[in-house]
Amino acid sequence: MKGNKRYPLVMMLEPLFRCNLECIGCGKIQKPNEILKQNMSPEQCFKAARECGAPVISIAGGEPLMHPAIVEIVEGLIAMKKFIYLCTNAILLKDFLDRLPVSPYLTLSVHLDGMEKVHDRVVDKEGTFKLATEAVREAKKKGFRVTSATTFFEDTSDKNLLDGHIWRLCEKVTDRAKATNRIGSVISIKLKRKDHTQISRRLSLREPTQMCSLIYQAAKSLLDKVEDKGPFRLIGVNLSKISYSSKEIIYNDLIDFKTTNSVNVEKATDKIRQKFGDKSILRGRSLR
Repeated sequence: MKGNKRYPLVMMLEPLFRCNLECIGCGKIQKPNEILKQNMSPEQCFKAARECGAPVISIAGGEPLMHPAIVEIVEGLIAMKKFIYLCTNAILLKDFLDRLPVSPYLTLSVHLDGMEKVHDRVVDKEGTFKLATEAVREAKKKGFRVTSATTFFEDTSDKNLLDGHIWRLCEKVTDRAKATNRIGSVISIKLKRKDHTQISRRLSLREPTQMCSLIYQAAKSLLDKVEDKGPFRLIGVNLSKISYSSKEIIYNDLIDFKTTNSVNVEKATDKIRQKFGDKSILRGRSLR
């Protein structure tokens, strides 16, 4: 890519259209059966990756884990040194955790449309949120890099709505980090427009953290600096450059009094949730 003024960064690869859900806002499942039965072969996927030349490949669908050769496709793309985002609803994820490679080139991007009640309504199947979040926990325990993304069924540029989604995504990110005793020093956001073009931004922190208030501050600052104000149909937040946490690092990431106060409130909130449940206390921002 060196010397080229313009070049592709992300290739969207859809090796199939079939899915195991019938989400209320998705039209792909309405395609003719002869289309739904089709699969791209691994070699077709590799050829597309070579022709495109993008360093990042987002594998979507349909549900990619329904593809009979998805493990071969992922392993082949990793062998090509491509950074893979495997987009999944996570229903089948547990069955693949011993088959997919744990690699710095592979990220599992789990599609969640909100908290449990909202998500299950949107995907039109009760229990899906619980199944997906359980699979995410198992994947993290095995060392996979996992992110989540939320799709808006109505494209939006509403600042309050985007802010609320950013906060909820940050809560999911930090809950997974705390559950696995990990911290990260790079925050990134992903925005997708209605024409499926994407905007990605990232920020390196001075010190690694797992605190939601700090991750949110970084993600919100990245969103505020995006010149394109939408409308958007998808937003994602990710914590990377992961290491195992220690009290010294977590306590030393306090920058000023306001930040210190926010982190202390978060720690107190965590204790309440551990005793009375995740839904025992909510931040007003999460209700937007």
